[in-house]
Amino acid sequence: MSRYQQLLNQAQAKESHGTGAHGGAGPRGGAAPRRGPADVESKYVEDIPSDDDISIEESGVVGRSAIERLLNGRLIEERNHDGTPVI
Repeated sequence: MSRYQQLLNQAQAKESHGTGAHGGAGPRGGAAPRRGPADVESKYVEDIPSDDDISIEESGVVGRSAIERLLNGRLIEERNHDGTPVI
C-alpha cells in the first residue's frame, strides 16, 4: 500500500471516530476541526527499486544521456558551473 493511501486511511479513520480531541465540533458543529502536525504520522519511506527497473551501472550511459534514456527526462536549461548559460 502506498504512503498516500496509508495517510488517507489514517485521516478517514480519525474523522469517522466522531468528536476525537477537537471538543465535538464536527462538520455541522460550527467551527471546523483544527488540524496540526500531530494529526498526520510522517515517517521516512525509503524508495526501493523494483526488479524490472533498469540498472544505471549496467547501462553504460552517464550524465544527460542517462537522464534522457533511462528516466525519459528532458533538458530544460543547461548552465555552466559558474551559472552562466551554455551557448
